[in-house]
Amino acid sequence: MRYDVASIEVKIAKWTGVIRALQECMERFPRNKKLKVNLKELIDKRKKHLKYLRRWDYKRFEWLLERINMVYKPPPNEFHWVTRRESLKKLTDQHCEKIREERINQYRQQLENEQPAFLEE
Repeated sequence: MRYDVASIEVKIAKWTGVIRALQECMERFPRNKKLKVNLKELIDKRKKHLKYLRRWDYKRFEWLLERINMVYKPPPNEFHWVTRRESLKKLTDQHCEKIREERINQYRQQLENEQPAFLEE
């Protein structure tokens, strides 16, 4: 009796086991650069094969994810580099919007407090 060792599902399952073992090693030795590179390459290889399996046979893909207890997040349609300037602009815009909302709410509260006296006149 021969077992299946060459199918893509078996390969992905093996890589998942190795990845989980390497992640435990990374927790113990976080400065090990070779281990980190190997882990990253293995994760990328598994991601690539999961993408192909998802495209070829979605039913087998879902079955495999359920069996290895994993969640698949597809890559974004378009890649966008994050830059320091853009991040700072976004944070500044958020901060300014927050200040604007606070001031509007304070002014609204002030007008609501003055409203009864205004209506009596």
